[in-house]
Amino acid sequence: MMTLALEFSSTRRSVALALAGRVVAEAVHEDAGHTPAIALARRVLAQSGMGRESIERIAVGLGPGSYAGIRSALALAQGWSLKGGVEVVGVSSLSALIRGIPGDRVGDGTEALVLLDAQRGEFHGQRVVFRQDCWRPDGDLLLLTKEGAKGAMADGTRILGPEVRRWFSEGTECYPTAWHVANLGSMMKPVGPPEVLEPIYLRSILFLKTPPPRQDLLDGLSF
Repeated sequence: MMTLALEFSSTRRSVALALAGRVVAEAVHEDAGHTPAIALARRVLAQSGMGRESIERIAVGLGPGSYAGIRSALALAQGWSLKGGVEVVGVSSLSALIRGIPGDRVGDGTEALVLLDAQRGEFHGQRVVFRQDCWRPDGDLLLLTKEGAKGAMADGTRILGPEVRRWFSEGTECYPTAWHVANLGSMMKPVGPPEVLEPIYLRSILFLKTPPPRQDLLDGLSF
């Protein structure tokens, strides 16, 4: 099955194309302020020599991470699915990140805390343990303050994650990639139509409506 993978949850955004779980092309974009998603998708198709009609599945990284980035990836996947009839699966960006952590020269039992920026001075945090040549989650995903993360560092736990050196000089930067989203997504089954997929987010989502203009402020203005 040909899978197009989208991973926009961090500042390092990527698109990959995989056949039966094996990545054949990948494109990376470093500027989260503007993500040329369609151009990235066209680039991987051109690299592989495939046409868009060859895409049978789209795998989307659902975070946690950049809410706007994940939403844009979902919008692209949903639009593509409506036009092309492809199936869409959602993948944890955290699982993709953990899958890609290099395990060389790491002793069995090594513990780490993976941090992803949750804005407002907080982080999505997941403890992981290195066991038998791979990292495995240990416990639930948490919402942590910077002080809480520093407390975890005090016991010798390593800090990993996108851009962590912005806050923790001892941290090791690593990012989720479309490569691993494609790999995980190739093994999953769709849970429903694409529109049921939502970003993984520990806070409740609050949207504030702009209040209507005050008429007394509009009186006397000419247009």
